[in-house]
Amino acid sequence: MRRGAAFMAAMLTAVLCNPSAVMAAGLRPFEAHYELRHSGITVATNTVTLTGSDKSVWLYRSVTEAAGLMSLVRSDMRIESSRLRRQGDRLVPIEYHYERHGGRSDRNVVISFDWPNHRALNTVEGQTWELPVPPHTQDKFGMQLSLMLDKQRGVQPLVYPIADGGTLKEYRFEFIEKVSVDTGIGELEAHHLRRKRDNDERVTDIWLAPELGYLPVRIDQAKKGEGSATMRLERFRYTD
Repeated sequence: MRRGAAFMAAMLTAVLCNPSAVMAAGLRPFEAHYELRHSGITVATNTVTLTGSDKSVWLYRSVTEAAGLMSLVRSDMRIESSRLRRQGDRLVPIEYHYERHGGRSDRNVVISFDWPNHRALNTVEGQTWELPVPPHTQDKFGMQLSLMLDKQRGVQPLVYPIADGGTLKEYRFEFIEKVSVDTGIGELEAHHLRRKRDNDERVTDIWLAPELGYLPVRIDQAKKGEGSATMRLERFRYTD
């Protein structure tokens, strides 16, 4: 059970597990609800929101909670958020925040981006260190919105430098095919992407619906020794 919840958190942040609702004119505030099943059993729910009062600075937020039988043995909650500024066709991260509480061990992570000095300040449990970052670096959660914007614009290749865990990583995505995907709001045409990694320990596939501004409507992830998980869109609404 514990492994299933941890797998859910990794799935949500490793690659685009949450929606952006990017439209031709830009971003729109929204609320989306997902269900995660691990090895066929419902283990968690995820609620994602995008808000922005003036549509130049956005808050992207995800809340994950145990569900089904998992909720009987675990009560932890995971909250992840990114504040980003829109600059032309790009989103520039301001601050990333991750917190986990209610389980066996709490965790709090903050990454603040100091763009004038080209660095990211990582604070974990009160300890801070800095990481030099090149232009266009993203945090691993806000990157999801950038990926959606790039899909809207037809940008290739889909490659992103990511400040994560005190190191600079690279997220790469490849297009697989166009297919129809069953969701909680009906069947939708989707673009199937796969995150490319340097090893085969974990395989992540994602389906993005152009009809919803390349909103992720399904994510599958398989990891050696931990089985597979599927996250599916159940409900969605714009909130503007």
